[in-house]
Amino acid sequence: MFTSLLKLFLQIILLRKGPQDLPYSPFLLLLLLGCVTGLWLLAMFLPSENIAHIPAANRILFVLAVMLVNVGGIYVLLRLFHFGARVVQTLTAMLGASLILSLIHQMLYVAVIATGGNSGLLTVVGIFIIVWSLIIDAYILRQALSISLLVAGLLAYSFFLAELALRSYFGFMGS
Repeated sequence: MFTSLLKLFLQIILLRKGPQDLPYSPFLLLLLLGCVTGLWLLAMFLPSENIAHIPAANRILFVLAVMLVNVGGIYVLLRLFHFGARVVQTLTAMLGASLILSLIHQMLYVAVIATGGNSGLLTVVGIFIIVWSLIIDAYILRQALSISLLVAGLLAYSFFLAELALRSYFGFMGS
């Protein structure tokens, strides 16, 4: 079952499958929510001079706030569009894709730090992952909300802007 789910998430990342192809499983959704939150919390405490000045409480609150805004925002959007029955599969697709992309980024980060390699490569890959994540989110939202890709892209971008606002609020930017 794990390998079939992994294949499904990879197909979603490659824009070949959508949230409707995932099983309806609140347990899987909660499991992914815990895994993504845990991975992001772990990432907040990896050695980094960029965030060393940020108190631990702010790091934890930031991750929880981003999760709340993203999960809550998707829930509200689907309810507003009268697609409440799609909440579980939509969030599962978004969290599954996020988990895989976050794992790739974190493994690369650890490898670069461990080898004393070029952090410029990490920046380029990080930007690529952000852009691809926005594309994936728009793709999932388009299918879940039955809207145009342009509108879905604008919604995905608005969630990204909300995360940037939270980064600023919790002290991750402008220091």
